[in-house]
Amino acid sequence: MDYDADGDAEQDQEVSNETVGPANGSVRCFFRVFKRKYGSQQMTADERFGVWLVRAHSIDEFRTSLWELVRPHVKRAIEVVQPGDGGRIGYAFRWGGPADPSEEDAPQFVTFCEKKNKKVYTWNHITSTHTLKRWQDHEIILVIHEYSTALKTKAVYQIALNTFLAAGLKAVAKASSKPVAKKPAAVKRPVLPPAADGYSFRDEVRAMRETFSQMRSLMNILDSRLSLLEQKCDEATIVPVKMDTTEEAVEDPLVNFSLKVEMLDCDEDEQDD
Repeated sequence: MDYDADGDAEQDQEVSNETVGPANGSVRCFFRVFKRKYGSQQMTADERFGVWLVRAHSIDEFRTSLWELVRPHVKRAIEVVQPGDGGRIGYAFRWGGPADPSEEDAPQFVTFCEKKNKKVYTWNHITSTHTLKRWQDHEIILVIHEYSTALKTKAVYQIALNTFLAAGLKAVAKASSKPVAKKPAAVKRPVLPPAADGYSFRDEVRAMRETFSQMRSLMNILDSRLSLLEQKCDEATIVPVKMDTTEEAVEDPLVNFSLKVEMLDCDEDEQDD
């Protein structure tokens, strides 16, 4: 099928679903699109998406644009472990790719079929513009495999649906039902209100600390003065005294108390002079 610059050839087939890419893209192809849950599923009108027209300036751009159309219709890829593998009796399943498939995972989800000769091609077949130019003369069916091409029969799909996928859905539902722990509230520092005289509490604390510092300095001065006075007392001359031993003093020492100062040797020497 030839295409002119005005795009009149695009009207030869009805584009009922998607058209992507620049109108003047030299790399382009029509696809009649179907979706399958497993490989042997019959392609009926219910699974038909219509016709997609993809246009681009290069083969890489073409593949990217095509994957952007495919991506919303696929889920996480499933791999199948065949019976007898490792002594296994029945089928087993495991995830075959990331939860969010990318263009690198496209070979697991996309196949192409030439309707005329029933020949099937993989995603990796579209590596050059030569292939797309040859396909322009044929009706090409694009098949989207929802869970990957590994699920080939209805029986295998049903086993995966009732075991592997069912268990995954239960785990997701259980996880979503768990209460979400609340994050602890951020600790906020209290705002210090101003005191009645206009000063804040912090100003009051600062003033009290300054007063305490001044009082401590005064106490140090007083302590030094007291130590000095004690030293002076220790160095002062001791004046000996004697109790009066008269009969009256013996009878009532509090009433008849008197002191007799004895002269020291040094005092006598001074009088002799």
